[in-house]
Amino acid sequence: MSPVRAAIAIVDHLKGGHHPSYLRLWQAAMERHGFDAHVLSQETVHGVAAHRMHTIHQRHATALAGRHDALGSWSLWRETVRWLTTVERTIGRRFDALALPYADPWVLHNLPSWIVDRTIRRPWTGLLFHSPPVLLERAERFGLGALACRTAAALAVFEELPGLKRWPNTLPCGAPYPLPDVCEPFTEASRERGRTMRQRWPLLAAGRAVVACVGRIARRKNIPALLRAVDTWGGPNRPFVVVAGEPAEADLGEEWSAIRGWFTHADRGQLLEGRLDDESFDACLSNADVVWGCYQNFAGSSNMIAKAAQAGAAVLVNPGGAASGMAARCTHVVVADDRSDVLLAESLRACVYRHSRMSSEDRASLRRRFGPEALNEALLPVAAALRRRMP
Repeated sequence: MSPVRAAIAIVDHLKGGHHPSYLRLWQAAMERHGFDAHVLSQETVHGVAAHRMHTIHQRHATALAGRHDALGSWSLWRETVRWLTTVERTIGRRFDALALPYADPWVLHNLPSWIVDRTIRRPWTGLLFHSPPVLLERAERFGLGALACRTAAALAVFEELPGLKRWPNTLPCGAPYPLPDVCEPFTEASRERGRTMRQRWPLLAAGRAVVACVGRIARRKNIPALLRAVDTWGGPNRPFVVVAGEPAEADLGEEWSAIRGWFTHADRGQLLEGRLDDESFDACLSNADVVWGCYQNFAGSSNMIAKAAQAGAAVLVNPGGAASGMAARCTHVVVADDRSDVLLAESLRACVYRHSRMSSEDRASLRRRFGPEALNEALLPVAAALRRRMP
């Protein structure tokens, strides 16, 4: 008789965006590393086997995650225990471990470690998307907080996040494990939808490079800067701009009227309003020569480096964050000079040129570098650390 595999709960408090994709990727990786991996989410994540998928009502979760205090973090941990208990009753077994693919709201705040240990009572791991600068500042002022809890078996962070060299080396779980920015390969259905979409543009785009900004349209995306840079470029060779996603109108304010007004000239590009499913998201990006990732004061990962790699596109990123740290090691990443519209236009030119120089071998290498196999390899020591903490 083969030994019973340990059960791990992979939990996310948000839905939409690239959260379902990350849940699928983590679930597949943990299954590969010998766990019975279950997904707990507010929405059904397609592609996860039905007996491993648990859709639960995570009351207050989004609001709690948006708070910036220790009480909110503690409440989120308690909600997590409630979710685990609910599913454990359904499946008839206890989860041996917990994984948080978006761990920032659980550990960002100054929550004493002993509270976490008393609340969760099982080994856990989590991936930090954006937090090291903020987290390290809090650690230096108030102590290590939740990071120092005994139940933390391992912490993962996106490679090149600022501040990692200052990471404390005294954490019980040891040094953080760097994880690559990854995404799933584009499906043939999404690529075919992208080809159909592009067939509608010939007279408008007229052979120009396509710059795509895809996903929720919010102020942090810095879209007005992109549009000003394209206006500064001018001339018949300026890029064709595609902006696609659901607008956060309350966040954008007057910016939204300006963005919509810019696209009233059809030869400038296409504004595709509305929430995007995974296939539509990838279809839009599959048309891109350049992916826009030059966000405002953005330190973490937007997943656009990986998405651009799968699209075979170059990506323009903001200076000073994790994405800019990847430029020296990735042929498709260009760091923007965003000090003026003219300099930003020159950065776009450099990105278009970079795309034109990418070979088929470069593109194949990038798809491997930022695909599921890279995550499988990176999570291997994390899975081992979880097992060492299990009774």
